[in-house]
Amino acid sequence: MRNGQEAYYPSQPYNFGPRLDGRMILWYDSVMRPYVAQPNNIKDLYRNGHTSTANIAIQGGGDIGNYRFSYTHGDYKGVFEGFKIRSDNFNFNGGMKITDRVNLKFVSTFSTQFNHNSPRTIQDAFVTYGQPRQLDVNLLKTQILDPETDYFWWYLDNRATRFPVGRVAREELAGNYFFNQTQNSYDNYRTHYINSMTISTKIADGISLDILGGFDRIDNKNETKEKVRQPLNVAAGGSYSLSTSTDIAYNAQAILTVDKKLGENFGLYTYAGTVFQRNTSEYMRRFTNGGFITRDWFSLRNSRNDPFSESNRGNDRLYAVLASAQIAYKNWLFFEIQGRNDWSSIQPPANNSYFYPGASISWIASDALELPKWVNYLKLRTSLADLGLPGPRYFGGTIYDIGNYGGTIFYTPPGDLPASNLTPERRREFEMGVESKFFKNRLGFEFNYYYGNWYDQITPLSVAPSSGVNAVRVNAGKITHSGLELMLTGTPVQTTNFQWITTLNASRDKPVVKELAPGIEQQNLWGAQGAAVVAKKGRPWGEVIINDFTRDPNGNKVVGGDGFYTNDATKPITVGKVLPDLGGGFNNTLSYKSLSLNFNIDWQFGSTLISQTNLYMIGNGSAKNTVAGRDEQSGGLPYYVRASDGAFIGLPSHDSPVPGDSRYTFIMHDGVILDGVKSDGNGGFVKNDIIVTAADKYSYYWRSFLDIQPDVIYKNDYIKMRNVVLAYSLPKNITSKMHFSKLQVSLFANNLFYIHKTMPNVDAEAINGTNAFYENNAWPTARSYGISLRASF
Repeated sequence: MRNGQEAYYPSQPYNFGPRLDGRMILWYDSVMRPYVAQPNNIKDLYRNGHTSTANIAIQGGGDIGNYRFSYTHGDYKGVFEGFKIRSDNFNFNGGMKITDRVNLKFVSTFSTQFNHNSPRTIQDAFVTYGQPRQLDVNLLKTQILDPETDYFWWYLDNRATRFPVGRVAREELAGNYFFNQTQNSYDNYRTHYINSMTISTKIADGISLDILGGFDRIDNKNETKEKVRQPLNVAAGGSYSLSTSTDIAYNAQAILTVDKKLGENFGLYTYAGTVFQRNTSEYMRRFTNGGFITRDWFSLRNSRNDPFSESNRGNDRLYAVLASAQIAYKNWLFFEIQGRNDWSSIQPPANNSYFYPGASISWIASDALELPKWVNYLKLRTSLADLGLPGPRYFGGTIYDIGNYGGTIFYTPPGDLPASNLTPERRREFEMGVESKFFKNRLGFEFNYYYGNWYDQITPLSVAPSSGVNAVRVNAGKITHSGLELMLTGTPVQTTNFQWITTLNASRDKPVVKELAPGIEQQNLWGAQGAAVVAKKGRPWGEVIINDFTRDPNGNKVVGGDGFYTNDATKPITVGKVLPDLGGGFNNTLSYKSLSLNFNIDWQFGSTLISQTNLYMIGNGSAKNTVAGRDEQSGGLPYYVRASDGAFIGLPSHDSPVPGDSRYTFIMHDGVILDGVKSDGNGGFVKNDIIVTAADKYSYYWRSFLDIQPDVIYKNDYIKMRNVVLAYSLPKNITSKMHFSKLQVSLFANNLFYIHKTMPNVDAEAINGTNAFYENNAWPTARSYGISLRASF
């Protein structure tokens, strides 16, 4: 009650409380409005986005050379307030015949991108606490800027106290989302420049030398401008940050190639060469300290205190020699061996040289044998190859941080202890497969099997804090992975005017942890209270382990004295693994004359994920399944609250009179009893009869002391309609009058819908806020529709 009226206090963002029945109540801003669920208050946080892309390409050539130039401009307006991206991309590819023996090839790509206000994850407002269904987001949008001063509306005239909307709506939605996205600037300017030049020289028949040089440069400038939200004589505010980074990869190589016939039946193709790579990176950032002196002057000179600064830089080099030789017999049997030796500056001097070889055999049986006419192509192949990797830059060294405190210079040692004898990590993979086409190439089949071994991995291993470091960097572990890849292609229907082309692919990968560091049987990859994703010796990589519910000898779940389930930390159980067993796709193109329809379906099965979004949605009452038990209509049980001790006492019906020892003058209708057993006090168990409120049953999931519950672990299986494209090519008698050689109009739709999925309430592929180990996504994914026009002259 406020001012004698029923009042709406959204200070707690949970979706529990009285039924939204339309009664008139006093809102937080002292205006009478109906108490109803806002129909689109989640959708109202966003806007419709759009993407526009324009491309033009010019190409030509003659006796002495050829060229192709293209330009692409893109504009993207995101679904989040204030978010936009603008990009420009220039590409040039040209070749020139210098002499009869010397050719020059030049490839250049230059792109720029401006990214404005890419949204930051606001966990509390969008996931953790939820958003009350009765909160009017469109009203909140009008309460961002004070109309007279342009300060943050909630920080003036004591509104934060006078209008009790709550921290999440005020600070997170109004402040950290709407104000940040519409008033502040978080800008990224990025340029990407790739250049390469190749000179090819024909030394003699079948002998050539290719010399290549190039670089890949990325420059980033990040500028942050955060406005003052309230007068500076009330509180400090405002900030400005400017950072720049440059990453350059230089590459040069020289390859001598020999391609010769050896008699009538044999051929030799071999090459040898050297490679040089150099990578450099520089980063610098400066930012204001303690707020602004003058309102909204975005300058480091406007810092109330001395600005902060930070920087780092690094570089590494790699030299390599490589060679390969392939012998062909009648162009249907091929045997190849290859080898490469790298010298990397990342590794310690004693171990910075490492060699890795490879070999392969392939046999085109359809050329070697007289096969049935319906077999058009049949190839068998197998290979064995090694790979050496030096690891992250400076991982094997001791890098000290330097600082200044009161004029005293100090050095801080790293948190990890470097390895004393780090060696490159290794990968070895065996592969065998078959490629085939049948029935005049209308049916194709490809199959691939592989087995890989990843060992001497360069990784940090956690150690006890008493050691003085967080982790030790070592070569440790061996993981094997084996898998199958299958692809079927076909043209089931082909007539004069109609054609159906289809492709079906599927793959399976099975990684298994064979070894960890000496003396270690299990390594945590990720962990939360009562749950972990682990690498355990002898088990599949990425298994999900949780504390199960406490159970009686018959397997029934046990509730504690408060009527809620408990978890048994002494009996962790494995409930799945984060990587899927099977993935694949199904692509189809149906064409009738000038009209074509393409659609693509993807699928994944076998992955298991902890869904913290679902945990929070249950805990804050936003999930649909939390309706059960909230009142009589939704299955709630009748009870009253005993005045003497606050105990919940069940009643025979919802029409029961109020008992004399009731604390209140009314009875309750939102009782629930969790299915399970409770202790009988003598070491045994009896059926649970403890009443709890529906709100407490669900909000229990959200409480910080609680283990991750087994019922928010989901199989992440799905079948998804990825995209659909409908295209029409105008007839030539029309396009020729328009001076086009080809004109095509397409309608497309992406990220359409799930045909099947097992994890509710979230996109099965959501990646924002999500890593490989658990789901914790704050943002929705977007479905897009569009039209495309392609013209050729």
